[in-house]
Amino acid sequence: MRKKIFIASILLAGCCLTAAAKTVDKIIVFSTEKSKGALSIGRQQTYTKTFDIALSNNSQQDIELSTSCLKAFDSNGKEFKLDTVDEKLIPNKLKKGELVKGIAMFVSDDASVYGANIVRLVKECDKKV
Repeated sequence: MRKKIFIASILLAGCCLTAAAKTVDKIIVFSTEKSKGALSIGRQQTYTKTFDIALSNNSQQDIELSTSCLKAFDSNGKEFKLDTVDEKLIPNKLKKGELVKGIAMFVSDDASVYGANIVRLVKECDKKV
């Protein structure tokens, strides 16, 4: 009996995770480079790249976004941490046919963030400690 429950729970989890991944795939992310910058405090520096972002839900249903994140990537797949985001871009749900716009800033300890050329909506968010 326990074996059946275990197998059923694995199958159910797989279905749910697959459904969650597919919902992110139904969001179109338009991103346009807005600015590059840098901050310094003493000998420490942080490099920034800001994008104008538009999220569009082209599906026929509302999509839950509360566990999704924006990440920037360069052409080699290196990802960059989201530092600042317009609150319009972080709704809990994006209604069917809805379009939201705002800015998102990504940061790095070196100038490699300037090579970021695409922003994606992903399910794999950094865990907060």
